[in-house]
Amino acid sequence: MLTPPPSPSSPVRGPYLIRNPRWNALFLAMDSALRLFRPGSAPSALPAPRRILLANPAHLGDVLASTAILPVLKSAFPSVRVGMLVGSWSAALLAEHPLVNRIHVFDHCLANRGAATAFAKVRRHWMSRATALAEIRAVGYDTAVDLYSYFPNFIPLLWRAGVPVRIGYTSGGFGPLLTHPVPFVQAQKHESEYQSNLLRVLPVPEDAFERRRGTLPGAPEEAVVQAERFLSESLIGDGAYRVLHLGTAGSRRREWPPHLWRSLAKKLVRDGHRLVFTGQGERERTQIQAVIEGLPSCVNACDRLGWWGFVETLRRAAVVYSVETSAGHLAATFDTPCVSLYSGMHDRDRWRPKGRFCRLLTWPAPCSPCYNRRGCEGMECIRLLPVDEVYRAGEELVALAQSSPRGTGTLG
Repeated sequence: MLTPPPSPSSPVRGPYLIRNPRWNALFLAMDSALRLFRPGSAPSALPAPRRILLANPAHLGDVLASTAILPVLKSAFPSVRVGMLVGSWSAALLAEHPLVNRIHVFDHCLANRGAATAFAKVRRHWMSRATALAEIRAVGYDTAVDLYSYFPNFIPLLWRAGVPVRIGYTSGGFGPLLTHPVPFVQAQKHESEYQSNLLRVLPVPEDAFERRRGTLPGAPEEAVVQAERFLSESLIGDGAYRVLHLGTAGSRRREWPPHLWRSLAKKLVRDGHRLVFTGQGERERTQIQAVIEGLPSCVNACDRLGWWGFVETLRRAAVVYSVETSAGHLAATFDTPCVSLYSGMHDRDRWRPKGRFCRLLTWPAPCSPCYNRRGCEGMECIRLLPVDEVYRAGEELVALAQSSPRGTGTLG
């Protein structure tokens, strides 16, 4: 079995998680100026929050990591009211969450991966910012925690909203606008642990952190019905099936080549397994169709399931094979066995799915991790990952999961 190499290098440059030297120097100058004119101030010993706002502009996998700290907060402060400030692309993840009292949406233009024009993204940025700012002021939060350690973050908005206590990492810039800035220290730990570390500024008992785990609300009844109807109409039926998720919803450099997916599908079909291929968009739909062409017991579910139908389909799967995207994190939340195929572009310890039945595979390239968000032309770290290793990991995880009950990953 291939073992991912450790992540000994660091993406930190000076105080920032910004590798470009020009941008790094610009942020250093900007924060130096802010430190002169906008100094943050607040007492070092903080009371228990009554209304707390958690902010994360990132996408589904990152925000799912943020849900791991919700049980920590509720354990430490049972009566606290929790709001979350996220992009619209992550809001569905939190809808009806029993530990979230209010959701605010701000679509930062630099975090927006949508197909809209740059002008439309900037327009959406300022419109959603104004709405979120008014909502946050109206609620009257006494504490805000920006959970994202990269740029862009929501720190300027939290400062503009006048939240009295503002906690966050300084590594994405705008640290002087925080009342309680926290330097980022690179270590071999998961993103949920980095986010939890920010809560240590508050009077959170240490045993409360033992409750840290990604959580989701239960799927709506209509989503359960949709998933059941889809599986039935697709001839998958009520029996066991496996999910293959090809798309990364981001950099195409992180994709595993289609001909390798087809080889894996052939092996699984040969063993008598039924396969559901999930994805989003015309490109992934076409790619999936080419992978399954002529293969029995395969269904192309791309764009045929709503969000919660997709989540429910992952929850019911015998095993999920996924590249570096939210599908792996969702599977881990439900203790669904998951084989995650990762490139060497990022810190795998930090961004891997965190669950009992997860296996992360990558080709141990000597340049990995490179922390290059654009990757390279060769991308040997993902493209050389052999089919046999992926196949074997899935079989091992299924056998392991059969001897242990799954968690639900849901609340309420």
